[in-house]
Amino acid sequence: MPDIKEKPKSAQIKSRDKKARSPREVSEGMKANAVRKLREKGREQLPDRQADVQDGVNHPNPGAHAAEQIEHGAYTGIRTTGDAAKAGLDRFRRKQAEKRKLHRAARQAEEQPAVHRPADERPRSTERTRDTGRTGEIAEPQRELWKEKAIEAKREKKRLEQELTASSSPASSSGAPLPVSEKSAAPEARGKAQAIKERRRDTSIKTRRTTGPAIKERGAAVSIKGQAAKPPVSKPASGIKSPRARTARTRLSSGAAKQARRHIEQQGRQFAAKKAAKATAQKTGQVSKKAGTAIVRAGKTAVASLAKGIGAVLAAGGGGILLVVLLFIGAIAAIASSPFGIFFAADRNGPDTVSVAEAIAQVNMDYNARLEELQAGDYDSIVIEGATPDWTEVLAVFACKTAGTDEGVDVATMDAERVELLKTVFWDMVSITTEVETIEHADSDPDDGTDDSSTETVLHITIAAKTAEEMRTVYAFTDYQNDALTELLADRASLSTLTGDLSITNVDAKALLDALPEDLSPERRAIIETACQLVGKVNYFWGGKSLVLGWDSRWGATMQVTADGSSTTGTYRPFGLDCSGYVDWVFYNASGGEYIIGHGGGAASQHRYCTAISWDDALPGDLVFYPEDSHVGIVGGRDENGNLIIIHCASGYNNVVITGLEGFTSIGRPVYFSD
Repeated sequence: MPDIKEKPKSAQIKSRDKKARSPREVSEGMKANAVRKLREKGREQLPDRQADVQDGVNHPNPGAHAAEQIEHGAYTGIRTTGDAAKAGLDRFRRKQAEKRKLHRAARQAEEQPAVHRPADERPRSTERTRDTGRTGEIAEPQRELWKEKAIEAKREKKRLEQELTASSSPASSSGAPLPVSEKSAAPEARGKAQAIKERRRDTSIKTRRTTGPAIKERGAAVSIKGQAAKPPVSKPASGIKSPRARTARTRLSSGAAKQARRHIEQQGRQFAAKKAAKATAQKTGQVSKKAGTAIVRAGKTAVASLAKGIGAVLAAGGGGILLVVLLFIGAIAAIASSPFGIFFAADRNGPDTVSVAEAIAQVNMDYNARLEELQAGDYDSIVIEGATPDWTEVLAVFACKTAGTDEGVDVATMDAERVELLKTVFWDMVSITTEVETIEHADSDPDDGTDDSSTETVLHITIAAKTAEEMRTVYAFTDYQNDALTELLADRASLSTLTGDLSITNVDAKALLDALPEDLSPERRAIIETACQLVGKVNYFWGGKSLVLGWDSRWGATMQVTADGSSTTGTYRPFGLDCSGYVDWVFYNASGGEYIIGHGGGAASQHRYCTAISWDDALPGDLVFYPEDSHVGIVGGRDENGNLIIIHCASGYNNVVITGLEGFTSIGRPVYFSD
């Protein structure tokens, strides 16, 4: 039989062998069990996977792979949400414990017994009584009670003054944390002092109006009118309470003195309780707000993780697992239909939809078309001022405006309708104005016989962008929309991942990857996978180069075309890549930053680092060129008819696209594959 012990100050008995665990220990135990079960299934560790469709297609058992993706995504989201919720709950419980301590201290003060002096220790008076005129008779009961009340009030005032002095001493104001009872002492003392002051004023008025009887000195015989005098009662030895003293104490406790003391203590407790309740309410509200913020942020993480798992299951084509997917969709439907559903749109999640990054590229196409329209003309120079708004703010405002009302639509998918809504929000946040300046340059030397005067025309373009804070007023956001916008902007890093997402989302790109030969070398497969990451996401920019691993933050920013040889030279447009810059970026990222195929040059330089091959020998990763190396692309594979498929950044499409072989006349194999 296990040993048992009784918890101090509690009737609850617990076993020593079975120790109660805290919520944190329970949570850690659940995590450890989950990790252990996953490892028993054959995993050596929990990988930080960013599952994509290709993993599900190539997996020997797509259904099992999809189920694992769902399990991993759900576990990650629920774990993060649970940790945040538990942390907020722990803080709330601590605040509740402090509140209970305050109430306990108040009850202890209320239950503290009243202190009264025995009857034989009361001060005597030699004044003559009003009724008999004799010295030594006991005062009238009413007068005696009022005198006792005044005496008790003086004692209470002295005691409270001592408490106030102690509470304001340097020891209590040194900054060290005080116990709960000491924290509440000051407000309770102030309340009691105020009540004593009121009672004392009333008592002094009534006492002055009362003429009291004389009280005989201690030891003398006392008598009441109509009764025989009683012998004096001797004072008992020290430490022994006489029956008369106990009787007097009982009588006084039920009299007006006890009522006065109780009123004073009650006033003090009420004052202290109000102060404590106000402070507790404020702190509890702060804790609840912080916990709610943490849970909302954790919910966004859960959305992203579950969205990955659902995408993998749908791609794997699992039949029975689809029911599980529907259950997950039902569980997170509230989040998906809210402004936070924007995190679902990181990938294409339905027919005729695009990712957020692709939608942004489409908006930039409209923006570029507008700039081209304004810059069309015979201008000697163009000057542009200002910039477009940060895309994280545009996405946050778009999500709150579109999905933040009952009449709105969700932003979990980006179809044609929602892309148009995104364009509307963008143009509501951007205004472009132009001004043409004409400058007359006079003849430098009128006497040389040559007139070199001229007229210079300068186009000034001003771009004014509204901030997300300004859009709160423009769109007259509700409280819910304002709160959602605040939360989204508090996590700009997550929104930035949507604008620069390098996951493969284009349908044509996914189909191209699915058709790659199984025996294709890892180097060539890496080139094609990297090339597909930018399909539909980066606009064309003459002379645009980027040797950045991953997404280049400059893409989409308004810049001037400075490279010669293009009709766009000197104009402004969203920054991106040209054809050779795109090929350089692909090989640079696929090699981990170790190889630049053009070695700093353009398409002609890239062609020089290739070996000529026949069209029949073409493999994914080889390069194709226009006549005179005016354009370059990457062989992505072959279609079902055996025709070559090319991935390239084309000015005609103003984006990275996948097309046929039209226009390409030569092919070469990069020496990168032979090194």
